[in-house]
Formats: sequence, structure tokens, C-alpha cells
Amino acid sequence: MEDIFVAATGQDRGKTSFAVGFLSLLNDKVGNVGFMKPVGNRFVETEDGLRIDEDVQLMDSIYDFDDNLKDISPVILDSSFVRHCIESECRQEMERQITVAYDRMVQGRDMMVIEGSGQTSVGEVVNLSNARVAEMLGSKVIILAEGGIGNTVDRVMLNVSFLKQFDIEILGVVLNKVYKSKMDKVKEKAGMALRERGLEVLGVIPYERMLTYPSIGHIMDQFEHFQPVTDVGKSVESRSISRVVIGAMTPREALKYIEGNELLITGGDREDMMVSALCRTAIHLQSGRGGSVSGIIATGGITPHESIIETAENLGILIMESQEDTYTVASRIKDMTIKLRPNDHKKIEKTRNIIGENIEMDRIMHLLE
Repeated sequence: MEDIFVAATGQDRGKTSFAVGFLSLLNDKVGNVGFMKPVGNRFVETEDGLRIDEDVQLMDSIYDFDDNLKDISPVILDSSFVRHCIESECRQEMERQITVAYDRMVQGRDMMVIEGSGQTSVGEVVNLSNARVAEMLGSKVIILAEGGIGNTVDRVMLNVSFLKQFDIEILGVVLNKVYKSKMDKVKEKAGMALRERGLEVLGVIPYERMLTYPSIGHIMDQFEHFQPVTDVGKSVESRSISRVVIGAMTPREALKYIEGNELLITGGDREDMMVSALCRTAIHLQSGRGGSVSGIIATGGITPHESIIETAENLGILIMESQEDTYTVASRIKDMTIKLRPNDHKKIEKTRNIIGENIEMDRIMHLLE
């Protein structure tokens, strides 16, 4: 059975989340399905000193691949490497690394799911675009687009124009993050527009707000300058944040917004706000209602009083300290990019279910025959 290359109309369209669910479905229907992301740009460093794409780390944590991680993520295009490759030809060596890794990956496999990086032209600066990689590996392409009608179809066709410069077969389009109230309309209108242009809609995936919530772990990863002042262990990293509460009001007003899973951002000297949030948490926990705040960021470089730190530790609440002001911290949180993390177990299971329920799996299998 032929491989599938998951392309997209842009960055952060949900390729990795789609791959999480899609790989699970294919393993059930096909058998032994492998995964690789030949070209990455956002990387992590392993304990062995390997630089691998962060999405590969996530997929490996879920599926526990037996493969060498460097085969799953053979090429990392960071800015310094791109500059080097512009000045000195690297294409042949990169293509060799990818094909050698791919040849090892396919051994004993029924098929591969290959994830792209950003839009289809990403990597063209060094002659190694997503489209070129898909062509090189002989993969059929599914395009993932953020759900809508006019702008969505425009972006799909822009990427299709680039793909058509290569010897590639496009299986169809999956529309992602579509508001549930607009699912039927988007499926009908966007589907009609794409069919007129020779493209098939292979799925319409609903927007799921829970998957957009950051966790404490997301904040710790993205903002390493936020210093923990409570010692509550790593288990708090998986706590989801459903709402951000800015502690610029009176505690009486703030309590209206503290029902559970909030991140409180307030000045380090606003101990009245922190005490109120911790008291509400203690009451909820004692009554069995749950509903604790997920965490607190104390701003302005002011460390909360030691009694507040002790109380938070007893309740298992992480307090982080930032040198920045409350507005700056809140703006940073608002602009975060939320991606699945290895310990986001509830989100991962939710993702698998949503993908399974909303793509035309039988149709895709038919197109692969």
C-alpha cells in the first residue's frame, strides 16, 4: 500500500494532531504503519545529544517506535543551517539522508505516514520543499486546511499550484478546526468549490475548544524565565488551563471567575488575590467538588510571602514568578502556540476519537488501493 504525505496550507494547521489519530486508524486497518517527519524546524535535543523535531518526540512518546529517532527525523532546518545551505549546496546530502532513513524505516512496514512542515513550499529555499520530499519518497498527498470556505479554498488552491510542479498525486483535502455550528455549511460549500477544481473533501474535523487549552507544562516549556517558587512536583504540568484571570480587580470580584482550572496572573504583592484563590481552592477540594486553580503567576519580580508559598505547596498549586508586569505576561500567554505534549493524555485520546469520527477512512483506503 502506498505512503501518505500529510501536507498543509500553513503552519499550525493541526498536522501532528491529525497524524496522531490517523496513524492509530491505519494501524487498525493496515497493520504495521510507520511514521517519519523528514524535514523539521522546531527541534528538541535528546539525552543522547540528537536534535529531533518536537513533533517526532510527541509521536514517539505515544507510539513507542522501535526505530532510531534520527531516522524518523533525519533533517532539521534551523536558521543557521539554512544560511549555510544557501551559501554551499546541501541538497544532495540532505536528500541522501532522507532516502537512507526512509529505506530503513520501511523495512517490515505495510506503509508510512509522512508529516510535512508548514505549507507545501516550506524548504524551497534550499530546494527541499515538502512537495519535493513527497515526490522523492513517492507518497500520495493529503492536504490539511483550516476550516472555512472562501479563504480556505483560496489557500488550498495556492498550495495545489505549487504541488502540481512536482510528480505528485493529491488524494484530497481534510478541513480542520471547523466550528460545530458551521460543519454542514462548510462541508457543503467548500466541498462543492473544491470538487469543481478536481479535489475531494476527505474529512471535516470540528474545532474542539478543550484541545486549545494550554497546560501548566506548556507555560513552563515556552517561558523558561518564569521561575517556580513552589515545589509541587512534575504532575502539575498536565493541568489544563481553561481560563486566564487577571488579578487587577478586588478579590470579591475575582472570585466570580474562579471556578476551577484557571491561571491567575497577578502582581507578586497582590497577596489578597492569591489568598482568595487558594482559599477557594481549599474549599472546593475539601468539599469534593474539585475546581482548584491550575496555577498562579506572580508578576513584577515580587516573591509572594512565605506563608502563601507554604499554603500553595500544601494544596499542590504551582506559583511561578516573572520579572515582567502583569499585562506583558498576560499578552504572552494569549499569544502562545498550543501543541500536544507527551503527557497530555486526555487531549491525545480526545484527538484520536475526533479524527476517527470525522474523516472518510473507507474512502481513503479505497484511494490507496
